[in-house]
Amino acid sequence: MTFTQRVCIGVLCLLANIPVLAQPPEDSEPPTLLPPDVRLVIDVSGSMKRNDPNNLRQPAVELLVQLLPENSRAGVWTFGKWINMLVPHKPVTPQWRESAQQKSADIRSVGLYTNIGEALEKAAYDS
Repeated sequence: MTFTQRVCIGVLCLLANIPVLAQPPEDSEPPTLLPPDVRLVIDVSGSMKRNDPNNLRQPAVELLVQLLPENSRAGVWTFGKWINMLVPHKPVTPQWRESAQQKSADIRSVGLYTNIGEALEKAAYDS
């Protein structure tokens, strides 16, 4: 048997064991899944008058709010020059959904500049 054949057989043996090595032990518990955590960051800068002239951000937020599962957490921030927490980051409940639906009407292109960096920092912050 040549050296190349031995290397090929060795590689095949290693590859054949990968699925076995990647499987968790049978007696281990499945990992605990965390509830979804959704943080919407919406641009309300003046440039959105041109980029989203029909203000489709409002119905998009309304649809997403309806689709969020009950056990999730979510929040909505708007940004232009300043960052505004439109809907606080909390567990999704019927009251949270109603508040988010109502406040989505406040989404319009009135801000100056586009401060997305600070918006992402504030949305990512966990209190």
